[in-house]
Amino acid sequence: MSPIPWMVGWGLTAVCSIAPQSAAFDATQTSDLSLSFGAPVGAALPEVDSNGPTAEDVQGNLWFIEAVGGTMRSTPWRIFKGSTMDNLVHQYDYVPDQHWARPHGDDTWWAEGLWIDPVDGKWFVVMHTEYNYNKYLKKAGTGYSMDRIGTVSLASSNDQGRSWTCAGEIITSSNASEPMHWEGKNYWDEARGDPALFVDTDYFYVYYNARWVSRDDPNVCYAGVRVARCRLADKMAPGSWAKWYQGRWDQPGLAGYDSDVFNENYSDTATVFWSRSRKCYVAIVMSDQKFNRATGGWEYDGSISTCTDLGKQDWAKPIRVCDKDRKGYYTWVMDPNTRSRYVMETDTFRWYGTENRCRALVVTLTNAPAHPVTRPPSYPPESVDDHNPGWDRVHFPPPTKEPKQ
Repeated sequence: MSPIPWMVGWGLTAVCSIAPQSAAFDATQTSDLSLSFGAPVGAALPEVDSNGPTAEDVQGNLWFIEAVGGTMRSTPWRIFKGSTMDNLVHQYDYVPDQHWARPHGDDTWWAEGLWIDPVDGKWFVVMHTEYNYNKYLKKAGTGYSMDRIGTVSLASSNDQGRSWTCAGEIITSSNASEPMHWEGKNYWDEARGDPALFVDTDYFYVYYNARWVSRDDPNVCYAGVRVARCRLADKMAPGSWAKWYQGRWDQPGLAGYDSDVFNENYSDTATVFWSRSRKCYVAIVMSDQKFNRATGGWEYDGSISTCTDLGKQDWAKPIRVCDKDRKGYYTWVMDPNTRSRYVMETDTFRWYGTENRCRALVVTLTNAPAHPVTRPPSYPPESVDDHNPGWDRVHFPPPTKEPKQ
């Protein structure tokens, strides 16, 4: 695998070098980078309930998909075009559930990551998919956002987003998506979702979340970020994805096992990019909201981590960089000069964070403080059938004692 990302702009290749991989990665090492926040900049974006999919075509147009906050009935996509994020103009709308079959009866799709094939101009979108609403809680119908099943799916377009074809699921849980699978259990697998796309010269990477939710209260959940990849030549097709599991890319994207890449304070989403100035990969990880019964308050924040080799996923332990006041449920970054969201040329770039309407902030990579704040992993208070250390304590019992909750 070549570790050199190339999406500075379609038709342009980013040439960068990476420091040699150390002989043995120290899993206790913390990130040596932090993040400082500046003032808002640029135009305010419209209602966005996704990772703000953007891509540049070979003609130099910047495309943006606004996935409007959805309901169980409809999640419209609005297609915008411009030369920068500050002069986007609405082109047309597409509503997937008006055109696609809904195999579960209530399927809903959010556009999350956009890639435009530089050879033939075909569009590909990685989607967050939800279905089976209000079927898992002991008191069905009491929740919405947490009371459902999620998968990662794929769609494509040959006419710049005017119409789309749904290719189906590409990343799913290893567990069944039927309520009877969790009969007699306190937690159920909300499955996989909220994908964030990263593209380099050889692979598509999708960082996504895995959640286990209390059947008593949909606000009580435990989340971790995991990753799958497929080769560029496979164009993200179903069946071509491999999940990262226990240090190897040897599990299928569909129904295979997967391991946490990030699990600090209910890690939920991760935006990954290559920093040319720092010569490393950077992940900005946002946590899911979690009610802390000890303090009586909600916890959710952001952290940062670095790695040298996505093939090895050798991420340093993340350190805290922001609290809930900076948090958008979805976040992404963009180099304002190149319009790339995969390569940041300098330490300073734009951060987009959204819970509906959003505006960019100027952010700057900085050296980590002498005493950075870290977060411990967060696991359900009982074992769940996740086949992953920390979550599944039947197959992976802790060597000494449980992590502090």
